[in-house]
Amino acid sequence: MKKVLYYIVCGLGLYLPMAVFAQLPDTTLSLRFSPQYPQPGQSVSFTVLSGAIDLNRSDITWLVNGSEVSSGKGKTSFKTTAAREGSQTSIRVVAVTADGKDYEVSQVINPGTVDLIWEAKSYTPPFYRGKALYPFQGEATVVAMSNFYENGTRLSPKNLIYAWKVNGQNVREASGFGKDSMTVTSGVVLRAIEVIVTVSSQSGKTLGTGRVVLTPQSPEIVLYEEAPLYGPLYHRALGQTINLLNEEIWLKAAPYFFSTAVPHDLSTLTFDWRVNNTAASEQDSSIILRHTGTETGRSLIGAKATNPAKLLQYSNRQVTITFNAEE
Repeated sequence: MKKVLYYIVCGLGLYLPMAVFAQLPDTTLSLRFSPQYPQPGQSVSFTVLSGAIDLNRSDITWLVNGSEVSSGKGKTSFKTTAAREGSQTSIRVVAVTADGKDYEVSQVINPGTVDLIWEAKSYTPPFYRGKALYPFQGEATVVAMSNFYENGTRLSPKNLIYAWKVNGQNVREASGFGKDSMTVTSGVVLRAIEVIVTVSSQSGKTLGTGRVVLTPQSPEIVLYEEAPLYGPLYHRALGQTINLLNEEIWLKAAPYFFSTAVPHDLSTLTFDWRVNNTAASEQDSSIILRHTGTETGRSLIGAKATNPAKLLQYSNRQVTITFNAEE
């Protein structure tokens, strides 16, 4: 599209019109594609749009990386596959109207992958091999693992731009250049937390997005037998009923997924033990139970762990101990 600008040149008493042609961007066509942030190797759908010409009566040609791949009258949509990591896909659309005028629009797809991983700031006992879960009223750190390439070179995650959202709301203080992680906190409202990040290169040529949903869990305690020489036997959790084969037994209430001020520090938690619904004097995570005499019977042992600073962080566990009973 060309625009003619007229100037009057004054000199020697002559007035001469001069035409200057300024080339403006052609906005007759626009290109829409889905998904908005394609992954490498993902199928991408393109649609060409125009509010100025009748595309249904136009001959439309689609070119991928300079090669014609599809054409036809009124062919306003097209599908292709995004390139692998480190490569880009160039899409060019040419539309020729019924009166012979041609218009074009192009788009470069440079896919990048963004994976979100999270780590809860919650307690787990020694030798626990699983993932620490995200507790009610707890905190978790979410990290964006980006894999972006431009001109055959992998871009450093610290040189990318991050825009974070939590439950659909922009988190401006966590967003910006090089901010590849953020901390989320679960409130007293018992609902999942959706975290979305949009990552872009400084040039704006490479875009990617990642999404993760964090579902808060209730903390819990598990009861273990504690050996005087070996400590808690974490490889064998106690069931609902155990037989007391010796005069005494040491029990350990191990908390899982409670928030602690310092990792592996239980000083911020409180423990309450009950024997046959009567409060015991022990206020630690361990208790020693002894039986004297020869009578047969059973006792109900209850343990409760509580985080006084977090209203929703508590857990109860019970076990029945039988003594002098036949196996």
